[in-house]
Amino acid sequence: MRQQPAKMGLVLWVTASGAGPPLVLCHGGPGMWDYLEPLARMLDDRVTVIRYDQRGCGRSAGSGPFSVAQSVADLDDLRVRLGYDSWSVGGHSWGAVLALEYAIAHPDRSTSLLYVSGIGIGKAWNAAYHAEAARRRTPEQNARLAELEAIASRDTTDERAYRCLVWLPDNATELADAHYRINYEANRTISNEMKMWDEGNKAAQAAGLTMPALIVHGLDDARPHWAIDSLASALPNVTVVKIPGAGHFPWIDQPAAMAAALRAFL
Repeated sequence: MRQQPAKMGLVLWVTASGAGPPLVLCHGGPGMWDYLEPLARMLDDRVTVIRYDQRGCGRSAGSGPFSVAQSVADLDDLRVRLGYDSWSVGGHSWGAVLALEYAIAHPDRSTSLLYVSGIGIGKAWNAAYHAEAARRRTPEQNARLAELEAIASRDTTDERAYRCLVWLPDNATELADAHYRINYEANRTISNEMKMWDEGNKAAQAAGLTMPALIVHGLDDARPHWAIDSLASALPNVTVVKIPGAGHFPWIDQPAAMAAALRAFL
């Protein structure tokens, strides 16, 4: 792993594994850090997997602006710095959205698209997700989460409790122990930007992508699987795999099914 300078002095944490054609994986959030090593291990006998922490997140430096366009620009700067003319681009959750936006912005530099546990291109998923996430917590847990959300500056103990409750519906509470600060400014700014998108416009943009695309979604994800259907209908060269018994992290819940889907696609 290494610190990789981008233009204007931005330094990103980057690591690579495997051998073969390049595939970059974008972590979720926004505002989090790379946690995709288990996913990379499923692929690195076939491709070179590049993972990184996004601007101002995890082990990477950098302040704002935090936006989708800046995230796409940072990703393309990374491609240039690593010396690739093109690469496969993929991601998980918000990272899947970023991968899609990169492919839309740079279709000539994107050889394929991997979209794992994304939120789709519409808006209806948000209310459905929050309702389902609340249902998966007890009333006491929901009340405690509301208390923690109201604290302007949480200490270490409260921050860990907050993370555990937020990620409990995804069976991902182990992420709460990571020694990295969540970049809440990036999370808030980018999330608000995505809420303003028009589904029809995004569908039209996706319809222009001709590279092979794979959409993977767990049927037990709190984010509804039907939210990806309009994106799947728009992409002209797409394979969709919905995995029973898998939640937001399908490579953890159903590793064999996840590996089979990825390897068949690659």
